[in-house]
Amino acid sequence: KKKVDEIKPSFPEGIEFKVVYDRSSLINRAIHTLRNSLLEEGIVVAAVIIIFLLHFGSSLVPIIVLPVAVALAFIPMHILGINSNIMSLGGIAIAIGIFSIGGYFAAIEVLGYLRRIAGDVNLVAFGVPEAFFAILKLALVIGLTASMPYALYLILQDLRRIYPTFSRKVLLGFWFGSVLLFGVGVLFSLSVLLPYGARYLLSFEGPTITACISTGKFVSFCSLFIIGFGLVFELPLVMMLLARMGVITPEALSKHRRYAILGATIISAILTPTPDAVNLMLMAVPLYCLFEIGLLCMRL
Repeated sequence: KKKVDEIKPSFPEGIEFKVVYDRSSLINRAIHTLRNSLLEEGIVVAAVIIIFLLHFGSSLVPIIVLPVAVALAFIPMHILGINSNIMSLGGIAIAIGIFSIGGYFAAIEVLGYLRRIAGDVNLVAFGVPEAFFAILKLALVIGLTASMPYALYLILQDLRRIYPTFSRKVLLGFWFGSVLLFGVGVLFSLSVLLPYGARYLLSFEGPTITACISTGKFVSFCSLFIIGFGLVFELPLVMMLLARMGVITPEALSKHRRYAILGATIISAILTPTPDAVNLMLMAVPLYCLFEIGLLCMRL
C-alpha cells in the first residue's frame, strides 16, 4: 500500500489504481494466529514440564526458545528487506522451537560428545547462569540443525512459486542435494575440523598453562563450526540454482578464480572463531574445492 501511494503521483491524468484483492487482513490474522499459537504452545509445554518433571528451570526452555526461534526466522528477512511466505517462516520458527525443546534434554550428552572429540577439555562456568545459558544455546543449535531439512524444503518451495519453471521433480532433487550437502558439512566439521582444530589450539598448553575453557564459549566455538560448515557446503547447490535462474554463468565465474580464492579466505576468517592460520586453512581449502565442484555442476 505504501508503494502504491508513492507511485500514484506519477500516474497520467485520469488513471486510477483500484484495489481488487487486499491480503492485508489475511496477513494480520495469520500473524495474530501465529502469536497466539506460540504463546499457547509455550505455556502448555512449560506446564507439562513442571507437572511431570518437577523442574522449573527446564520449563523456561520453551518460553525462551520459541520467541528466539521466531526472531531467527523473521529478523534477518526484515533487515534485508526480503519478502517471503509468512506461513513458511512461521513453520520454520515453530519447527526450530519444537526440536530445540527436544534438544534441551539431549544437550548434556551432546556437550559431553563435543568435549570428547575436542580432546577431553576441561569446561568451567565463569558465572552462576553460564551453564544454563550454554545448555540453552546448545539446545537451540540442535533444534536449528534438526529442522534444517524442513526449512530447506519450505525455502525451495517458495523459490518454486517465484520461478514456476522449477518442476516438483527438480525441487525434490535440489532438496535432497541440499540436505545431503548440509549433513556432509556437519559430519566434516565433527570428524575433521573440530577434533584437529581444537587439539591443535590446545597443544600450546604446557606445564605453566592449564586450559580452563568457558562452557559458553566452547558451545559457541563448536556451534559456529557445525552450522557454518553445514551452510558452507551448500555452495555448489546455490551456484547451480543461480545458474538455472540465469543470474550467473560458469564461464564468468571461471574467469575470476583468484577472487574466489580471496573470497574463500575472507569468509573462512570471519567464520572461524580463532585467529590462527591452521583453522582458517581447514575451512578455506574445502570452501574453494566446493567452488570448483559448483562450477562443474553448473556445466551439467
